[in-house]
Amino acid sequence: PATGLLLPLVMKLPETTGALAPGGGWGQLVRAVHEELSGLGVPVLLGVRPVEGRVPLLLGLREEEERTGLADRAAAALRAGTERAGLLRPGAPEPVVVVGPAGGWAA
Repeated sequence: PATGLLLPLVMKLPETTGALAPGGGWGQLVRAVHEELSGLGVPVLLGVRPVEGRVPLLLGLREEEERTGLADRAAAALRAGTERAGLLRPGAPEPVVVVGPAGGWAA
């Protein structure tokens, strides 16, 4: 929503995933992450930055009090999508998920 709060998140995949090439596994990752995030019940804008190994997204918040719970659920969904896409090797470091402050479109 144009007047609602937005919650920015970025997931950085470990370089050991081998998926950082523009063609490798990104389509599978986007589908898996989108399916995982669909259960959150909030608007989602999802992107990928293959060269950087990043998955940026914005989530719509109804209230700022939702931030912590929604951020935790979104981070879990991002990691689960990465596992479902087969991008995590056994023993490899987990993806890092960074959550920014809630803000509006002007922020």
